[in-house]
This record gives sequence, C-alpha cells and structure tokens, in this order.
Amino acid sequence: MRREKLVTVPFDGRDKGAQFILTEMPASQGEKWAMKALLAMLHHSGIELPEGWQQAPMMVVAGIGILKLLAGIPFSVADELGAELMACVAPRALLNSGGKVEQLSILRTLIEEDIQEIATRAWLKSEVFELHTGFSATDAISKSVASIKQEIYNLTQISSGLSGSSSRRVRRRYENSNQSTESSTSTI
Repeated sequence: MRREKLVTVPFDGRDKGAQFILTEMPASQGEKWAMKALLAMLHHSGIELPEGWQQAPMMVVAGIGILKLLAGIPFSVADELGAELMACVAPRALLNSGGKVEQLSILRTLIEEDIQEIATRAWLKSEVFELHTGFSATDAISKSVASIKQEIYNLTQISSGLSGSSSRRVRRRYENSNQSTESSTSTI
C-alpha cells in the first residue's frame, strides 16, 4: 500500500488551514521521476555523484544536490518534475468564499482553483518530495542558510576584535581548522 500523509497549510495567506492528502507515487512512476531528476541533474548541473550511489534508493539519489538541480535545469524539465509531484496532491478541506475551512465530501483531483498562493504550491511540492524520500529540501535549505550565516558571523567576530597581522594569523588558523574538520567529515 502506498504511503499517504494529511497536511494542513500552516502559514498565513488565502490557503491557511486548507488540507491536502499527499499520496506516494507507484514504485515504477517514482523510479521514472527519480531517474528523470537524476539525469537532468547530471546533464545540466555538473554535479558528481558520491561513490556508492548505485546502492542508494532512487528517490534518495534524486535528492542529492537538490539545490543545484533546481538552479541548473531548464524550466521545461523543472516544470514537468513539479507537475508530477503536484499530481500526488488531492484536496481534503478548502477555504470557502467566506474564508472558512470546509471539508470536501469526496477525494478528487486537484484543480487550479484549489490553491490560491504560490507559496502553498512550493510547500506542497516540498512535502511530496519529503514523503517519497524522507529528505526535507526545506529543512536542508534553512540549515544551509543558518550555517552560512554562522560562518559569516564567526569571521566578522574574529576580524572585528583584531587588526593587522594578528588578525590575518587568527583568520588563517580559523580557516585551517574548518578545512581539517570538513575533510575529516567527508571521509566518514
């Protein structure tokens, strides 16, 4: 039996409170989706796969380098992949014209009027992707941004307290310690 997940739009806007049922793709369709994403990633983004990628589940392989994938593939491919993810979404409860959440009596295919906000569509795609892979692209992006901000903060703290040659020495030591940490992490 395919996995399902009920999600409720959590953020403010015209879709707040709307509910959708996400249904996992059949295995054959999921494999085709992952292969299409993988080939687009390799062809358009120049991403190299890590050693042993052949043993990983196909949907996990598709998740490798998702940010570069989205940045590097043509719109037509990204649009097709996104449409396939949205085909896994069915409305369960929507906002009526009075702004109240109303349960639907039957499960049906998503139609254009079901979603009012662009952010809702992006969020739903992220939720469907996570349903298939167990990998949250949204979490990965926010963790990456937080990590980058922390590194910038660390460097500015080091620079602001020091001047001249001592500042350069401390920065070099800091950068070298980060490089050795990164190289030991990548071998795990």
